[in-house]
Amino acid sequence: MLPAVESSPAARAEFMRIAALDDDAVDLAAASLAIAAEEYPALDASYYQSQLDILADGARADASPRRDNPFAFIDALNRWLFDRIGFRGNREDYFDPRNSYLNEVIDRRCGIPLTLSIVYLEVARRLEFPLEGVGFPGHFLVRHRAEGRSILIDPFQGGEVILPEDCRSRLRTAYGRDVDLEPRFFEAVNKRQILARMLTNLKAIHVKSGDWPRALSTLDRLVALAPAEARLLRDRGFVHAQMSHFSSAVRDLEGYLSMEPAASDQEAVRRQMAAVRRQCALLN
Repeated sequence: MLPAVESSPAARAEFMRIAALDDDAVDLAAASLAIAAEEYPALDASYYQSQLDILADGARADASPRRDNPFAFIDALNRWLFDRIGFRGNREDYFDPRNSYLNEVIDRRCGIPLTLSIVYLEVARRLEFPLEGVGFPGHFLVRHRAEGRSILIDPFQGGEVILPEDCRSRLRTAYGRDVDLEPRFFEAVNKRQILARMLTNLKAIHVKSGDWPRALSTLDRLVALAPAEARLLRDRGFVHAQMSHFSSAVRDLEGYLSMEPAASDQEAVRRQMAAVRRQCALLN
């Protein structure tokens, strides 16, 4: 479990400001750093934006002249980011929460597929090379699409160019069993979805470690990003219950059932609500 940190109202306010924007107006790096700033209140977002600028500047001379040949551009960018700078996938401690904070990924040069993909996307954007995120289950990817060409790239594997069929092993790792590849696994995701995936990763880490204050913090921001996702209210209600926030727990669980009256887990949620009310009654 991470050590306790002081809350950062400024970081939360910045994230909420970004969450209210249309997706096209979202600065992915700025939003990722706003997420990190709640954990690192002294974080200087402008410094890390400048580090991404520096990374792009370092790749420009070799990569930019190859922009018309996407394979050559990708190869040049990979040599810079992974061979020269040393970014790598953190296989030794995959679930270290630092892997999900962009400042830590830039400082430590290691991360998970999602955060390494964010670095890759942001550097490529600065070099005017079009890439998009691909929300592949359990293993985020990026893709270049232009003039009928589609190139899948795995930043966790040093920018390896892969075929869809190569993703079977990644899918097996994510699900723990063989699963059929489906076209929806290769759909592009927008910036809000990328941020939601980052927060979902952090939520899972904090729930597993029983760090309820941090789990609640991630869920508050997830609800702001995706207010129509009823399951987020349910999950936040369960976390509120763990923290003995009884009225908030009931409010969120009632909200969930109101949004999903035919939910398959409605009986379990109603039992949880009854248990929360009993606990509340005992304290009054």
